[in-house]
Amino acid sequence: LLQFDPRWGNYIYGDAPMGFAGCGPTCMSMAILYLTDETIYTPDKIADDSVSAGYYVEGVGTAWSLMTEYPTRLGLSSYAISISDESMKQKLDEGCVLILSVRSGVFTSGGHFILIYGYDENGYFVNDPKCVARSRQTWDYDLFDDQIKQVWAIGK
Repeated sequence: LLQFDPRWGNYIYGDAPMGFAGCGPTCMSMAILYLTDETIYTPDKIADDSVSAGYYVEGVGTAWSLMTEYPTRLGLSSYAISISDESMKQKLDEGCVLILSVRSGVFTSGGHFILIYGYDENGYFVNDPKCVARSRQTWDYDLFDDQIKQVWAIGK
């Protein structure tokens, strides 16, 4: 899913359109869809839920608490894990998907959320809600490890 998708890209999330500020709800929507096949949790619905539950911080964007609290409303598990190649691969091997908060670097010039859903010998499979091109390649951990601020493992 892409945050600038015409179905919700112009939808206002807090004080900005989803296409600009909706990476958090879009990643959460991807995680829920991947783990449950539940299609009602679209990025715009999660954006609404985020604002009404206080997970949107004016002038900042999506609060990290969305990543740990929202999935539990649907019976999923979600928790922060250590930032390491080994722990990320372990959680992926257990069937989880990962949402990462990243700082300025290869994925963004500011703050951003991305989703990782697997890996192979070439690197991680990333769904970047803001860029199709970055989602079509694999990413070696060493290319972005210094940009990771937090990692959440979301599973059944």
